[in-house]
Amino acid sequence: MNLFDTLDVHWGDSQLPTTECDPSQPRTSARWCSQDGAVTYEPLLADVMTNTDVMQVLHDTVPVIASTMVTHCAAQDPTTHACTKTTQLNGVQVLSQALRVMVDPALNKGLTDRNGVQTAPRNDGTTNPQVTPIYLFIDALKGIDAAFAAWAQANPSDDRQPAWKAARSQLVDEFFSVNGTGASSSWANPAIPAIIPPLLDAIEAQIVAQCPDRSSRAACTWWTHQMPQNLADVVGGPTFAAVMDLVDAVRADTNARQELEKLIQYLMSSSSPGDVRASSMTAAVDVLQILNDDANLTPLYHAGAGVLGGPVLDSHGNVVRRGLAGAGIEVLSRVFAAAHDTQGNEICSQEIDPNAAIDSVLSSFVTPISATQATPIEVLSDVVADVNRAYPGSQVKLDGKDYANIANEISEFCLDPGRGLEQVYAVVRAATE
Repeated sequence: MNLFDTLDVHWGDSQLPTTECDPSQPRTSARWCSQDGAVTYEPLLADVMTNTDVMQVLHDTVPVIASTMVTHCAAQDPTTHACTKTTQLNGVQVLSQALRVMVDPALNKGLTDRNGVQTAPRNDGTTNPQVTPIYLFIDALKGIDAAFAAWAQANPSDDRQPAWKAARSQLVDEFFSVNGTGASSSWANPAIPAIIPPLLDAIEAQIVAQCPDRSSRAACTWWTHQMPQNLADVVGGPTFAAVMDLVDAVRADTNARQELEKLIQYLMSSSSPGDVRASSMTAAVDVLQILNDDANLTPLYHAGAGVLGGPVLDSHGNVVRRGLAGAGIEVLSRVFAAAHDTQGNEICSQEIDPNAAIDSVLSSFVTPISATQATPIEVLSDVVADVNRAYPGSQVKLDGKDYANIANEISEFCLDPGRGLEQVYAVVRAATE
């Protein structure tokens, strides 16, 4: 029973029966309905209106948006594409124009979905002659939900679907929670108001760089063709699939997921000691800048593929050789593994590092010696670089020859059977057998 079923609806002299609508009826019939299912939103709307302060928030937000002015380019030079005329728009005008772009078919002529289809089906069986961005967005969400629902039906014991919904809710709570109410409200996460303006500026700068002529949709193919194709290439490539497999494996391993979450929280939390957060953010920016150097990174990618490669097995399934990353993880898992008896009591005598000495050493390695000095691992890295560079006495910045010589020296140290780690392994093996 929905809201309209509770009303006494009259048509002419006769009262319509309070029954569900019938989509099989002709449009001229009073019982015809469009199959839009709008009544299913009544509980949600009732909850929003009665249990939240959304109306008060809108009341307080609209004046702020209306008083915010934005400079809009109203005309461009046809040759240089430089802006020749500007107008001032308030926030309400900007949002209304953005909404029109999302829903107005007249502003999206020629837009198609990923299959090249320009039309979109309606719930009543008719066809919308022009798809719009809001159709594509809703269709994408429906596709995601449908994929999760199909997976849940085929794998009843998998918690993927509820975990996905919980994650969506947690992301919204983490990034968009608000403290206070009305005019005294503020972002719970202070990073959001700080990062949104430069993020929008970066997006605008990228659009201007790729599309200097934005007089029409046809004048800028980057937004409608090149960028979607680049995204499709990335998502359809082997690297993306491998990353998703890794994420799924971590998700399925509770201990691995929790430890990874702790590491990320430590690196990104403002409550972490020292300058951990600042160093992490700086390193992330440096990595993003380095990743832009495709020509020089290609050889590194090939080397990384060997390092991250899976183990080599013999005909009986035994491991013959591991990749460097796999071997390192295997070593660490054995070093830090805890031993327990059948009752769950820890057996320190069967553990390699029961007193967590390695944990203490590694922590000291990355802790600055003093407020004005570098960390021990940075000092050791600088010593290794100075000793093994192409010309050890040089005081200039490291160049390609220096890095090549450092890599060669490290490789020989790891592999040389007479004076490298292989000899150390042989000595340890002989002493412990």
